[in-house]
Amino acid sequence: MNFFIFRKVNIMVDGCKNLLTVKDRKSVSMNGVHNVVGFDTGYVCLDTELGRVNIEGADLKIESLTKENGEIYITGNIKGVYFCEPREEGGFFKRIFK
Repeated sequence: MNFFIFRKVNIMVDGCKNLLTVKDRKSVSMNGVHNVVGFDTGYVCLDTELGRVNIEGADLKIESLTKENGEIYITGNIKGVYFCEPREEGGFFKRIFK
């Protein structure tokens, strides 16, 4: 079981500043979003300025997405927010033949 007890997180990496807000585990808002990779009622996968972000939960809904500003607002029962490391360029064979 994952526990995230926070209200607002300012994330800055390499000069990119993102704001992620989780409200009472019922909603998530975030800026710096480039694209929605996939979603259903159990997860939302986003490409952001800081890499891939996965949001897991139940009854998730994308209430609004503003591509011009890179902002998204998601409601539902939020169970976790996960930041994933970007994959290495070249994929599987590059890692094997280093």
